[in-house]
Amino acid sequence: KDMLASLFDQIKTKAGKLYESFCQKIIDEASHWDNAAGDFARNYNDMRDANTINADKYFHSKANCEATQRGGAGEEIAKAISFLREIEEGTRKVIFEGENVIEQIKDANRDMDANKFGREQAKLYPGDACKILIDVLRPNGLPEEY
Repeated sequence: KDMLASLFDQIKTKAGKLYESFCQKIIDEASHWDNAAGDFARNYNDMRDANTINADKYFHSKANCEATQRGGAGEEIAKAISFLREIEEGTRKVIFEGENVIEQIKDANRDMDANKFGREQAKLYPGDACKILIDVLRPNGLPEEY
C-alpha cells in the first residue's frame, strides 16, 4: 500500500509539473500574441502622430518586423493583422470612398510587399532594431524618433 501511494504521489508530482509547463507555454504564447498586436497598435499611433506623406509602408513594415521578432506566434499575428487590414482598407476605399479597384489592388500589393520585407528582415536579423532594418522604406521628412 505505501509503495503504491508513493508511486501515485510521484506520478501526480510529475504530471503536475508537466501540466504547469504546458500552461506556462500557453501563457507565453498568448503574451507574444498580445505583444505582437501591441506592436501594430503602437506603430499605427506613431504613423498618425508622424503625419508624414508616404510613411504607411515604413510603419507597416516596422510593425511586421517587430512582431516577427517575437517568434512564430508573433509572425502569425503579423500576417493575420496585415492581411485583414488590407482587406478592410481596400474594401472601404473602393466601396465607400470610390477609389479605383485596380489602383487599390496595386497599392495593397505594395503594402503586402512592405509587410513581407519587414518579416523577412526580422528573421534574418532577429536581434537588430527594426527601425534600422527597414530604413530603405523611410520616407523623406519622417522625424528621426520613428
